[in-house]
Amino acid sequence: MPDNSGKEPVAQEELRARALELGRAPAAAEKTPDTGLLVLKLGGEYYGIPAPLVQESLIDPQLAPLPLPPHFAPGIINLRGELIGAIDLAAFFGLPAAGARRFAAVVRLGGLAAAFLAEQAAGVEWFSVSDREPVLPTLPEEYAVFFEGAFRSGGRLILQLNIERVFGHPRLQSQRNRYTGG
Repeated sequence: MPDNSGKEPVAQEELRARALELGRAPAAAEKTPDTGLLVLKLGGEYYGIPAPLVQESLIDPQLAPLPLPPHFAPGIINLRGELIGAIDLAAFFGLPAAGARRFAAVVRLGGLAAAFLAEQAAGVEWFSVSDREPVLPTLPEEYAVFFEGAFRSGGRLILQLNIERVFGHPRLQSQRNRYTGG
């Protein structure tokens, strides 16, 4: 039957080329970033906190010391009248103290909050979950449980923290109970 639309018919080769183009898998560059991480620097290492859990960031946080704190909890921060425990991530993970903790990320999950201390924040970076690599087998098992995996960005390896597991650490639980009477 003749085409009366006045348009030229599409060649079979062009139809095949269109079908191949529509059927191809998206390239890596076309992946949609769906995981935002606030990247913190500790020494030469980088750690990512899921951005939706970060309430606030503070530069040069003022810490009030606690009596006989564990090595990873140097004090508390007064955030507009709310006292929030500070966790030195380098000490928590057994890393050497490389520099001053000049940055704090106030993180909330459920009814819990903590100010994670780091040397600096490298900003929020976005990743596709499909690009997350497993936790490195070189990490000691006692620390590996605190991570979801790792992402590569700009020649860096960024370990994604699992905040629920960090908050559930027995030493943190005992400190919370100690100061809240729970």
